[in-house]
This record gives sequence, C-alpha cells and structure tokens, in this order.
Amino acid sequence: AMIAAWNSYQAEVCIVGCGTAITIDCVSTTGKHLGGLIIPGLEMMQTSLVKNTGDIAVNSNSRPLLKFGDSTSTCVANGAALAIISLIERTVSQFEVEQHRLSRVITGGYAELINGLLACDFDYEPHLVLKGMALRAGMK
Repeated sequence: AMIAAWNSYQAEVCIVGCGTAITIDCVSTTGKHLGGLIIPGLEMMQTSLVKNTGDIAVNSNSRPLLKFGDSTSTCVANGAALAIISLIERTVSQFEVEQHRLSRVITGGYAELINGLLACDFDYEPHLVLKGMALRAGMK
C-alpha cells in the first residue's frame, strides 16, 4: 500500500489501511517510511470485547455512528468506531503540526465506512495493496 501510495502522490502521504487491523503509515517525499501504528480493526475490537466480557451481545451488522449509543450493541459499535476515527484524526493532525500538509489515502475492506466518518479528507483507493504488489513485481 505504501509503495502504491508513494508512487501515485510522490509526496508526503499518510496511508490508512482498514481491514482486520487498522494501519496508519506515513511516507516522506523521498519514499522513506516515517513510521506507523497498528491497532485492531473495527470488527476485531468488537469481537474482542464480546469474547472477553460476559453476557453481552453485539450485532456486528450495526452501522456505527460517532455518538453515544442507546443499547449495548450500539455502544460497542460506536465506541470501536470512535476509537479508530479519533486515532486516525489525531495522527494526521499531529503529523501535520510537526511537518506540514500531507496527502491522505485510505484502503481496505472497511475503508468506505471509516472514510465516511472521518472529518478530514482521504482519497479512497480500494485496490492500493494490489497496485503496490504490481509495482513491486514490475508490472505497471
């Protein structure tokens, strides 16, 4: 994903992957990986909470919102989403204060859902990992 994002932007870029895990990586204008973060993804956060807590049920089909819930299921879904959104927005904000404005791209199975909840703009690239693999293999 980082290879494809840097190849597309050739500028400082923040890449957010939204799948089983949430990955946040930043790449410099020269293509150097500046570091990143990894946390459990939306579904994994919810599943972990349910699995490790007695007697709570969660409807994983519930579309999360960034507000208080009115049922356990809604609270779990919204809490996980808010944790992810807060981390992404805080990371982008902190990086931009320390550096400057950067390009932003989001990918992965939950990217559309997460992107719709973000206050900051991200370009949605559903096939970024595959594009990066093709570039790495020498296919354009």
